[in-house]
Amino acid sequence: MALSELLQVAYNTLQASLMTAGATLAKVVLLLLAGILVGKILGALVKRVLNAFKLKEALASINAEPSFLGIDLVDFIRLFVEWYTYLYFIIEALLAMSVPALAAFMDEIKTLSVFFVEALIVAYVGLQIANYLRKGLTKHSKSPYLADLAYYLVVYLTLILALTSIYPQAANLLNYLLLILVASIGLGLSLGLGLSLGLGTKEIVSKVARKYVRKK
Repeated sequence: MALSELLQVAYNTLQASLMTAGATLAKVVLLLLAGILVGKILGALVKRVLNAFKLKEALASINAEPSFLGIDLVDFIRLFVEWYTYLYFIIEALLAMSVPALAAFMDEIKTLSVFFVEALIVAYVGLQIANYLRKGLTKHSKSPYLADLAYYLVVYLTLILALTSIYPQAANLLNYLLLILVASIGLGLSLGLGLSLGLGTKEIVSKVARKYVRKK
């Protein structure tokens, strides 16, 4: 094969590679731009719908906080919709670039984000219920500890449900911690009660012994 033919083959190969890479790059750029556009549109649409249904006013009517962790609920839902859409288009762009491993990793993040939002929703609802019970029991109950007991019990149950949404074994871990805490408190109370009874009976026994000696 002549040198000119070798150069022609190399040129054709390079040209085909560049055209393929250019087409792939153009597809990736279009997917990312489409993702940004669709995400913004969906986010704005969701925010408009939630405002139309007056979500904040509805929450205020039942004395629930319209924000969570310092973030407005409407904006939080809007951001989730936007970024979930972005992740979908990012995954498609990675597949177009023939990077399936990284695309699978991003898909795991997308799935995990759904579980994370589910956990946040459970935490929000649980904390609102806990605060409602605390206020009601503080107002109507004669016991100063009943309101706090109910509050922390609901918070504990909420924590279990929220963490279970992300990690199913979290409930077992929290149950073990609760058992350790209860056992520690029980042991402390038992020791305290035993010492108090021991000291108390010591005085009683000494008094009885002195009376017995005097009688003799």
